[in-house]
Amino acid sequence: MWGTPGTRDPRPGATSVIARNRLLRRRAPTWIFRAARSRPASDSNMWSRNDTRLRGSLSPADPPRCFAGRSRPRPTLSSSRDEPLMSCGVTFTVVDPESVATAVPQVAGIGSALRSAYRVAEVSTTSVAAAADDEVSGAIAAVFSAHARQFQALGTRAAVFHDRFVAALHGVRGAYGAAEAANTSTLGTLENAIAGVPWFSPVKDLTGRPLFGNGANGADSAAGPGQAGGSGGWLFGNGGNGGTGGPGAAGGAGGNGGLLIGNGGNGGNGGPAVANVNGGNPGSGGVGGHPGLLGHAGSDGQTGAPLSSGGGTGGGGTGGVTVISDQYGTTTIQNAYVVQNNAYNIGSGQQTITVSSTGFTITTETGSAPTDGAPLAYPSVYLGGAYGTISPNSPLPDQLSQIQTATSSISYTYPSSGTYDASYDIWLNPTPNTSTVNQQEIMIWFNHVGPIQPVGSDVGTATVDGKQFAVWEGSNGQNQVVSYVADTPINSWNDMSVLGFIDHTETVEPSVNNSWYLTSIQAGFEPWNGSVGAAVDSFSAGINGTA
Repeated sequence: MWGTPGTRDPRPGATSVIARNRLLRRRAPTWIFRAARSRPASDSNMWSRNDTRLRGSLSPADPPRCFAGRSRPRPTLSSSRDEPLMSCGVTFTVVDPESVATAVPQVAGIGSALRSAYRVAEVSTTSVAAAADDEVSGAIAAVFSAHARQFQALGTRAAVFHDRFVAALHGVRGAYGAAEAANTSTLGTLENAIAGVPWFSPVKDLTGRPLFGNGANGADSAAGPGQAGGSGGWLFGNGGNGGTGGPGAAGGAGGNGGLLIGNGGNGGNGGPAVANVNGGNPGSGGVGGHPGLLGHAGSDGQTGAPLSSGGGTGGGGTGGVTVISDQYGTTTIQNAYVVQNNAYNIGSGQQTITVSSTGFTITTETGSAPTDGAPLAYPSVYLGGAYGTISPNSPLPDQLSQIQTATSSISYTYPSSGTYDASYDIWLNPTPNTSTVNQQEIMIWFNHVGPIQPVGSDVGTATVDGKQFAVWEGSNGQNQVVSYVADTPINSWNDMSVLGFIDHTETVEPSVNNSWYLTSIQAGFEPWNGSVGAAVDSFSAGINGTA
């Protein structure tokens, strides 16, 4: 109690002198500002309610005393009733590291624009010419020039501050990203632990499906249909992906997602066509799994590669080739790489590629795309995963921190006509995503013909692995793109350092770091028109010495 009956002020509602003095002498406890604080409804107007016991002792300017969420007896002068003080509740801030990552280059771009403006204004403002050859004109010109120099000095300081801000923002993104990764790992461990608790076992034993958890992926088949993916838990869980079918056999169906929350699994790819199996027809892709109430359906698997148009012949005959005319048709070569037609913007046109054991050639190209927009296609060969198709025995995706060497070799044949570029596509992502578009694309233009240019704007030059490039940076609306355009055409390159380009990209795109994943290394052509005869004669890629 802060007062005694003998010292109470006789006026109604007044505070005793002793109580007031004790309150004034009382040392304010340490308290922490919160970004946001909730307040009990009963205390929403705590300083103006009809409570005369402490009136005159506390004011709206006095900070509330916080006891880390615990209740403490509230001293009173007129009763022994305990009331909880306002508690300082813990608040939470939701941060999306990917949004911060997107903001970093945008904020950096503001700094670049300001520097450009300073440079443009510097020459014409810091050395103002006098209007006439007299003292007054000279003095006026000197005043304006002095102001301009002061402005340039302030601009330099602002640029330094801006650079520090961008660096801090990048650091914040990395810190939140690391925290998110750590939490994801912890939650994944917890999820796996829960899935193994015997309490859930009876449901799975009785129905073949647990209450919670993701379905298993179906196994690939060497001589028959791919195995179907397992369904997710009855309530929550994603369906497993279907397995790839054997020669001429269908891919497995994707598993269904949970009834409440869950994505359907992707259908497995059909097996390639083989003579005397399934009538020489390729296997059909497996059907994607159904989603839950909240989720999306799995995509259907791709039809297997068609039968080769010719086999090897005796003596000096040529080896077999595969002709791909399907818009998104694929096949594999050397049991290591995927070749894709990838005619994503062909419209009513037609693109056909002929695949050999070492590469491919564009044999049909109809249609035309505006040179200030996207090309018709990107026929290419790759190591890794793209749009759900992963190369055989692939070492990708792999985290950049785990990669010591990443190299690739290629030999191109350029067509005699057409508008095109010959380029690598290197894909990076914060997660090992091989089914949808990644966040960062690195293009390496070996050659280009016609009035075309990379995405974005020219941001400088670079020497990578001994060769000179102009560097472009921008966004195509789906992902960030850094492009390296060779000063002179490159016909072939052995053991090109993929990591060299990734390391330089990290200086252009601060969001990219060693926690990201390398998902695929691709090489091919981007034709806008013509380009028949363009060929990748040979291609190889390896990660840590393994293709």
